[in-house]
Amino acid sequence: MTKSPVRTATTAVGLVAAAAIALSGCAAAQPDEASTDIIIGYGDVDTLDPAQFKTDTATLVVSNIYGTLFTQKYADHDGVLVGTDEYEPSLAESVEYSADGTELTITVKPDLKFADGSDLTADDVAYTLQRSLSDVGYTGIFADYLRFSDPADGIIATDDLTVTVQTEGESPLLEKFLSFQTFGILSKADAEANSTEEWATDYFSEGGVSSGPYQVSDRTPGTNIVLEKNPEYTVADLSDSPETVTIQNQPSAEQAYLALQNGSIDIALGASPDLAAEAESVDSVKVITTASGWINYLGMNAQVPALQDVRVRQAIDLLVPYQALRDEVMAGYAGPAYGADPYPMNGALDETGDKQAYDTDPDAAAQLLADAGVSDLNLTLTVQASDPIAVKSATFIQSALKDGGITVAVDQLADAEYFSALGDGTTELFINSWYSWGEDPVYQLNFLLRTGQFTNYARYSNAAVDSLLDQAMVEADETARFDLGKQAQQLVIDDAPWAFLFARNNLSLTSPEVGGVTRPDDTFLRLQYLTLQQ
Repeated sequence: MTKSPVRTATTAVGLVAAAAIALSGCAAAQPDEASTDIIIGYGDVDTLDPAQFKTDTATLVVSNIYGTLFTQKYADHDGVLVGTDEYEPSLAESVEYSADGTELTITVKPDLKFADGSDLTADDVAYTLQRSLSDVGYTGIFADYLRFSDPADGIIATDDLTVTVQTEGESPLLEKFLSFQTFGILSKADAEANSTEEWATDYFSEGGVSSGPYQVSDRTPGTNIVLEKNPEYTVADLSDSPETVTIQNQPSAEQAYLALQNGSIDIALGASPDLAAEAESVDSVKVITTASGWINYLGMNAQVPALQDVRVRQAIDLLVPYQALRDEVMAGYAGPAYGADPYPMNGALDETGDKQAYDTDPDAAAQLLADAGVSDLNLTLTVQASDPIAVKSATFIQSALKDGGITVAVDQLADAEYFSALGDGTTELFINSWYSWGEDPVYQLNFLLRTGQFTNYARYSNAAVDSLLDQAMVEADETARFDLGKQAQQLVIDDAPWAFLFARNNLSLTSPEVGGVTRPDDTFLRLQYLTLQQ
């Protein structure tokens, strides 16, 4: 199932369909349906500031209303446009490092305009980069990966089309990172005209003037947001793109699914595996599933004395029922995870999607526990109560570990308590998931398993892994960089700070008439490629 990018349902309607009749009357009466080309059911929009944490729906919008210096290329896989490892200039004309790698020159395409007709120049690019890498939001952490040496003072617009950046050397992630929506180009003049704050956070939270393929034409908080094509966007041909796209706030994935069945919307996002499995048997729904590097893992806190012996951690890895998790929890919409960087990430140890870091082997686990002199082990597994996949996974893991002689108590916490426990290091076992924009294996390992990293919730530490990551982070040659990353990946597998549960598929539900669905490396649809066959 992991390798089948597109599957279309062909038989009878599932159990939920009966409820669609009850909802169809009110769902069909949404105000913007008659005037829009494509309607998407998702969540609500909280902020439209690229530099702030936001809902997935808001990130989808931001990804389409702000243009970036680079954009990802796509390849057609059975009707789905899947992002490749190649990036091309978008608002940028070119980028070039100096011979010694200490200065980056960004040349902006000439004659670019914002949606209001004002000029988009190097001054706006410099402002955006300075802002995104400041303390205005979370995005300042990207400066180290871009190797910008002085984001505050070392990014300068030298003329209308040229930006120079002081750097510590060439970044292998430059083009990939400059395609992220967090670096969507903002208008400096627009900010200064509409806000007195240093970085205009009050203004951009409501949305600024568009530099991307779409612009906001209407927004009713809690109800919907309507996007229309930006006529000033000239870096791509939008002639076949939807004139407008409405994103409706659906209180739940189930309600979006029902609206899709009765024809009120064209795309339902955020579907659970169980919902997608049911949709397989619905004529009016197409299930689109693509493999991704989105990993679910069972973390083991290295500060817990009982988990400091690698044999105990490996024993736990060998007790986990991986196939049952993929089949029963994920309804088949997941693949095995060979380490923290799973297939299909370029540079992952597993190049086929068929390898599991540890196979389920209770006998081998029993031997490791005996060798470690451990018996009657009692542990607490902490999960986020609002995450049904984690809660369901915990039940399977609890049962499997009990059969292996390890007693596990499952502690379901509310969101705030859960993340506080992760941050404070008070968990013993925990279930978490991670998806890295860019799907870069070195970037992902550095975030999740480097010593002292704030997202290293397992408190894992291996000096050899840190050294390999240090080298890989600055290695410009991709082959050499991936080789360093693979060495680090294998050390992590051997150390077993996690049980690598599965790599989740990306799921979308659409009507059969929808085409042009994209799966970029940040997973958010690029609306300009969508089509709707009438």
